[in-house]
Amino acid sequence: KLPAYILVLSLFLLAACDSDKKAFMTPSPNESVLDVNVDGYSLNGKILGKTQDIFQSEDILNDILIAPLNEEFEKMRDNNVKLRILFSEDAYYSVFNTILRMAAFWGIQPVRYTIGPNSSDVYTFDVREIYGGRVEWANSCFVILVERNELVNVLESGNNDYFSNQEIMNDTVYRSSKLECTHNYMNLSVLSPVKNSDSKYRVVFYETDSILPKVYDLKNEADLLNVLESVRKNENLQNKKDYDWVNIFVRDSVDKVMTLNRVEPLIKIMANLGYRMLFTDGGF
Repeated sequence: KLPAYILVLSLFLLAACDSDKKAFMTPSPNESVLDVNVDGYSLNGKILGKTQDIFQSEDILNDILIAPLNEEFEKMRDNNVKLRILFSEDAYYSVFNTILRMAAFWGIQPVRYTIGPNSSDVYTFDVREIYGGRVEWANSCFVILVERNELVNVLESGNNDYFSNQEIMNDTVYRSSKLECTHNYMNLSVLSPVKNSDSKYRVVFYETDSILPKVYDLKNEADLLNVLESVRKNENLQNKKDYDWVNIFVRDSVDKVMTLNRVEPLIKIMANLGYRMLFTDGGF
C-alpha cells in the first residue's frame, strides 16, 4: 500500500507543479508574458523580433531593431501591466541582462522570470529601491568603486595589487571616504567565470572600517555557498545598508558565450539565500 500511496502522491505533486507552470506561462489582463529563446522573443504569443538583435545592440533605447520591445514596455508601463519572462536555458546571459535593464528603465518592476521550460523556480528582479528615487546607495559607494576601477581591478586580478599603489594608500581624502563607505556598505560582488584561473567564481566584499576587500576564489557552487552563508551569518555585516544586495558580474569566456544554463546555479544560490541581485555583463 505504501508504494501505491507514494505513487499517487508523486502524481499529485507533478500535476500541481505542471498546473503552476501553465499558470505562470499564461498571460492575464494585468500581466503579460515575454518568451525569450536563442532565436527570437514574443510577447503574449506575438513575435516581436530576433534575439540576435538584442545581443548585438549597443544602444538598447534607440536601436531601431529592438524598438518593438521598447514600445511594448512603454505601453505596459502606461497601463500598469506587470511582466513575467520565460527565458530558455540556451538564451544568452547578455540578452537576459539587457531585457531586465530595459524593463527597469521603463519602470516595470518587479519582474518575475524563469529559466528553462521545466523550471519550477520563479525568480524576482526588483531594483526600485536602487533606481526608484533612492540613489544614495548607488552614488555613494558602488559608483565610486567602479569609476575608480577599484572593484573591477580586484575582481579581475583577484588580489590587492591595486592597493600596492602608495599614492592611493596615502591619499587621506581617499582613505576617509573609503572608510565611510565600508562602515555602511560591503558591496558584495561575484564574478563568473574567472579568467586565467582554475576557479569558477570570485567573491569580493568589504568589511567594516577596512579599505582592503576580502577576496575568495572558489572552484564550485558548494564552495560559493559556504562563503556566502558565512557572509550572511556574519553579525558585523548584518547592519550594512546593502546587506541584502549582491552585484553579479558575468562575462563571456574566451571560447564560449555565457548562456543562462551556466548562470542559473549562481542565481539560484543567491535567491535561496535571500539576496536581491543587480546584474552586469562584466564588460572588462
